[in-house]
Amino acid sequence: NEMIITRSGRRLFPKLSCTVSGLKEGTMYVMFVDIVPADTRRYRICGQQEKWLGAGHARQEPPKVMYIHPASPQSGHSWMSKEISFHKLKVQTSNFYEGQTGHTILNSQHRYQPRIHVVQCNDLYRVPQCPFKTFIFPETAFFAVTTNQSARITDMKIANNPFAKGFRAPGTATQAAGDRHEAKGAE
Repeated sequence: NEMIITRSGRRLFPKLSCTVSGLKEGTMYVMFVDIVPADTRRYRICGQQEKWLGAGHARQEPPKVMYIHPASPQSGHSWMSKEISFHKLKVQTSNFYEGQTGHTILNSQHRYQPRIHVVQCNDLYRVPQCPFKTFIFPETAFFAVTTNQSARITDMKIANNPFAKGFRAPGTATQAAGDRHEAKGAE
């Protein structure tokens, strides 16, 4: 999967969400996400099959930010009763908007893995001292890119992203631009 990152920040798509079970109903919990490098490589996409290949060592990682779910802390009962969505988390290419809440900085052409942390704690300031459990879902790993590198990924995102209506709707300026682009390729 490819995730577009911009200077000002862009929300993850598809959104990162989960459900939890097995929490103590009356105990308070904090939920948060961080995004860490999946490995120590930089990548590029190659060939007709659009395969990602290693292209050298990773650049130095910018400082990482934990995205604390805005509903934290909440009781185990509350967390277990609904889907937990981290849809407001944004990824960006630089710290141009330093101090923005919910933004994490990533390097383009690198592979990343989101991690969800469940912390048994009723005070956000005590989170580092509280017991926690980390969950990693390998299917959520992605390549950070400034533009989609794979035509297949671009088409899938346009088809499924509710904010990409302009790319799908017939008669739009975007469709006209696409038609012009296709016509140039046919010449």
